[in-house]
Amino acid sequence: MAKSKSHSKQHSSKSKVVRKGAGQNLAPKTKAVEGSAPVEPKAPVTVTAKTAPPVTAPAFSAANASLQKVSTPQTSEATKVESVEAVAAPVEQSAPKTTEESSTATPKTPSEPTLELAPEFAAPTKPAPKVAKQTTQAVLPNQVVREVKEQHSVPAPTRRKWAGRVGVWVGGGLGALLLVAGGAAAGAYSKFASGDTIAPGVSIAGVPVGGLTPEVASERVLSHFGQPKISLLCDGETVQMPISDLGAKLSIEPTVQKAYKVGRDGFLPNNLLRVYGNGGDSKNFMLPIEWDKVQLVDGLHEVDSKITIKPVDARLRAAAVGLEVVPDREGRALNVGAAAHLLQRKFYVGMPSLHVPAREVEAKIKASTLDGRDVQLGQYTTHYNPGLVGRTKNLHIACSAIQNHVLMPGETFSFNGCTGERTLDKGYRMGHIFLRQPGAAESEVVEGLAGGVCQVSTTLFNAVRKTNAASDVNPLKIVERNTHSLPVTYVPHGFDATVAWPYKDFKFRNVATYPVYIRTQIGGASMNISVWGRIPNT
Repeated sequence: MAKSKSHSKQHSSKSKVVRKGAGQNLAPKTKAVEGSAPVEPKAPVTVTAKTAPPVTAPAFSAANASLQKVSTPQTSEATKVESVEAVAAPVEQSAPKTTEESSTATPKTPSEPTLELAPEFAAPTKPAPKVAKQTTQAVLPNQVVREVKEQHSVPAPTRRKWAGRVGVWVGGGLGALLLVAGGAAAGAYSKFASGDTIAPGVSIAGVPVGGLTPEVASERVLSHFGQPKISLLCDGETVQMPISDLGAKLSIEPTVQKAYKVGRDGFLPNNLLRVYGNGGDSKNFMLPIEWDKVQLVDGLHEVDSKITIKPVDARLRAAAVGLEVVPDREGRALNVGAAAHLLQRKFYVGMPSLHVPAREVEAKIKASTLDGRDVQLGQYTTHYNPGLVGRTKNLHIACSAIQNHVLMPGETFSFNGCTGERTLDKGYRMGHIFLRQPGAAESEVVEGLAGGVCQVSTTLFNAVRKTNAASDVNPLKIVERNTHSLPVTYVPHGFDATVAWPYKDFKFRNVATYPVYIRTQIGGASMNISVWGRIPNT
């Protein structure tokens, strides 16, 4: 008994020595890791025993065996420490701390149980490498995993055997049907492709041609449309004519050839779909028109001649005092170029009518150009014998024919043009004229129709001559003038101007920049003709 007490005292004294030695600087000096907090040189190395979480049966048996080794009396102090560490190792199951974490760790409180190692048992410390934080999960044995899966697994539904069999039957039936249908379609297509007819369901401009040969199809299309006509509508006017008069021709043969190629060109499956599938509108071919452009323009000019309205120029008309302006009026014509373009772009077989554009045609003389003041430019007077009734009658009729005749700038006056052929129907009578018989050396005075009108043309000639004489620039240019074969009594020799229908005439042109007109006055035994100008207001 006394021996065991002395042995206990000796063991406790050794334990005290170990604990006392543990307070000394047991760990060698370590180098500071860059970027971490400095390590205290005399910090004791401690091992803290923590309460381990619940473990499974195999882990618990291993820990129990280790504890039994620790409780053996013969075990040395170093073996005890290793055993404690071995026990703590499977229980801790935590990730190793980094250098930064170990340097900033808070010291343990004195109340926590610590175990200090003697210097000779302490291992030299090294700076811990920096490592990323890791989470260590406990690994369960395969048997435990299997038991957990079996407890939480859901039984799979039982599949009925007959369901799979029905699916096989249905799929096989559909496959057989498709195979039969495909074979029938291929056989029908082979018969069609080797024939000379157009595919079924094909039409040209709405005319069915499926199942026909190209020759029969062309005849059917031609007989259906015949010679199409078109009604051209232009500004309220309508002109109907065959399209052939406009140079149009139906493109039947090329279209029939396109229809014949349906189902014969391209990939076999596509041909099957085009022949026996739902082609829709793709099987209806439009019937194009071929145009002869020269004949098209000629035909449109013919249309233009039927709908054209010529413009009316403004003019001066005699009034009670002076002249008044009669306003101009615009004309209308077909726009041939635009109509030709529209026909080629818009017209199709079966179109009954088409609106074509018109164009306005402006008058050459606007009413605004006739506004101004009237100025007499020149005049001349001759005398006659009113006792010669027929001749006097002829003078009056000729003066009325040229009264208020207006010449715009650039226009030419013609005496024969104003009076026209001088006939009995117009009121002309017989009078003295100069006539040279064939082979005669001189002319002779004889009775002739409209005798005396040469005095009117002569008086007008002298009025024109006076007008040019009064101006620095001759506004009227003499174009044609003929003299008598014998002298006349109403003007000096050489100042006459004879006329004879239709080969002798008196003409002059207005080269001024303003309109000129003619006024006549006859009565008693004298005749006066004057030339006036409408001078624009400035």
